[in-house]
Amino acid sequence: MHDACPNCAQPYEIEPNFYYGAMYASYALAVAVFVAVLVILTLIGKNEINVLLITYFATMFILSPVLFRLSRSLWIHFFVKYDPETEKKKV
Repeated sequence: MHDACPNCAQPYEIEPNFYYGAMYASYALAVAVFVAVLVILTLIGKNEINVLLITYFATMFILSPVLFRLSRSLWIHFFVKYDPETEKKKV
């Protein structure tokens, strides 16, 4: 991972252990995925526990890299304000 953003030079490591809070965002996203899988399987009519668990774990295996980055992105957006002026100065 880069030390800072290549576009705006915002440091990614704001303070030690800053991204521990991203675990909560990741948990919330995982719960949302679980509920979505549960609703989809219930609508299809396959609401057996074995099918649910296999589908959920397969979905989480595929989406883990995406959820990891998304949760870190959500967490940093809570604390760092986007400044479009910084982007204009660079161009």
